[in-house]
This record gives sequence, C-alpha cells and structure tokens, in this order.
Amino acid sequence: MKKYLNLSSKFKKNVSFSRVNLPILSKVIRFINSHSNANLDRKFYKTRYFFDKKFSSFVCKINKKIIGHVGFTKYSVKGKKKYIYSRHSSVVHQNFRNQKIYSKLVEYSIKNLSNLDSLILWPNKNNFKLKINSLRKNFNYKITNNLIFFGNKNKNILKKLNNLSILKKYYNENTFTNLIYKDENFFKRQCLDLKYNSYFYNEYQNESIAIFTKSKQSKGMILIEFVGNKNYKMKHLKYLSRNLFFYYCINKNNYKNYKKILDFNNTNIIFNLIYMTNKKVNLKYHDIHLSDTDSFLNTKKL
Repeated sequence: MKKYLNLSSKFKKNVSFSRVNLPILSKVIRFINSHSNANLDRKFYKTRYFFDKKFSSFVCKINKKIIGHVGFTKYSVKGKKKYIYSRHSSVVHQNFRNQKIYSKLVEYSIKNLSNLDSLILWPNKNNFKLKINSLRKNFNYKITNNLIFFGNKNKNILKKLNNLSILKKYYNENTFTNLIYKDENFFKRQCLDLKYNSYFYNEYQNESIAIFTKSKQSKGMILIEFVGNKNYKMKHLKYLSRNLFFYYCINKNNYKNYKKILDFNNTNIIFNLIYMTNKKVNLKYHDIHLSDTDSFLNTKKL
C-alpha cells in the first residue's frame, strides 16, 4: 500500500491507496451508496469489477476510513492478451473534493491495472480536462454526446431478448465503430449476467438490430446498441423514431444532420467520454453506445 503525504496545502493528512478486496467490500458499497446517487448491491458490484480472482477497483483512505473509490470494468481486446478498462463508480467524499483525491486515485489505479491496452473514462464537466501522467498513449480522444428522446407513442415492435442466438449473425458481421470489442462474451455479460435488467430488440431488414433496455428514470426505453450493418443505421433509427418512445445518444457533431432527418427532443443531458489508446481511430462523429456505460442499469434487485 503506497502512501502520499500533503497532497495539497489545504490537505495535510496521511492518505493511502489500495485495491478493493473481499474483507472491505461491504464498507466500499456502503460508501458508494452514501456519497453518490448509486444504489448498488454486492452481486452487481462483483459482476462489474471482479475478474480473475481480484477486483479492478480501488479506494482512497484516511486512517482506514474510505474517502474515495473508483472501479474499472475489464474487456478483452480482439487478438491480444490485453484489456480495455472502462472507469465507473468514481466517488469522492464531499469533504475531500477539489483536493486532487480523484486524480491521484486514478493515477494509482492505472499503475495497478494488469495488461492495460486502452482506457475509457466517463468524466463530468469538472474532470473533462483531467490529465493522466502515468498513462502514456499516442492518442487521447475526447467525445461529447447529447441524450435525445423520440416522443412518439409506443407500438408493439420490440421483442424480449432471452438469449443471444438472435444476435450472433449481427455481431459476427458488425461494421459499427466500437471502442469495446463486441463479441458473444460482451453481450453475455451485458445482457444476460446482469439479472436486474431486462433487454429487448428490434430487427430491421435482416441487416441491423437495435438493443434496448428499460429506463430506470422514466417510462421510456433506452436504445443502448446498434449491431450489424452500419449503412442501415439511419433507416433503422428513422423507423424506430416513428413507432417508439425512447432515448438515444448522439455526437454533438451529428446534431444538425440528425435534426434534418429525424424529429427528436434534447434532454440537455451530456455524456462525456475520454478514450486513451495507441490506435488511431476517427471518432469525430462517434455516437456513444450506451451499453458501454452503467448509467441506465438497475444496480440491485428490485
């Protein structure tokens, strides 16, 4: 366990950082639920952050008292024995915010993530300019998306996703740009292993499939993923927009072009993403796949 002294002139107490382990798991979950809007349980936490017999989540403490937490969901990279890590559940005690606790905790965590290939961060507006000195990657992409909604009355066009057989054709031939490798293991973890959530789908002309989940904040559906032939995306989206009330995330650079074709409303909710990698990719118009986040997931049994 590494110790840091005097992180700032206002903060002169001893601070320690460590990986989460089973003996402190209950304390960690209580801390997250008490100091954020999260409401997660032990089963959900282990599904998201427990891999290869250890947690990919970390805490900051003062005198054994937790004051900060950050977790990383781990995804395989196609053809490599390395991983993409996506940062979630970052929480700092309100009495210790704006004292570089979060940035130091992220720095410590990155040094302890095994076989790190690329990193995805989901910063709020205050952390969007965060610099990570310990992670040296050639490309640092910053993406901003708007959450929009289509307000038409729901028609019976969705089917319940009970197994992955319907998806196999689409993810095997997927041409959409994805930061995370979307194979059978991804959809199993996202759609089947998270038992607290229900998933639905709609197919379009045997070329594209859209995956939805129920919104925990409203009565609408959330379109979390398109899979298949990306050339059919706009036609599929237009069809859905005429028959369903749902939410979707679009890149701010696409907003005007989408508005010319589709009738939707802006929620004024923003999703920021930072992608740190050695791969050069064109993400100027990248619509964030909401299956990559945990923002709309039920995190405990209802």
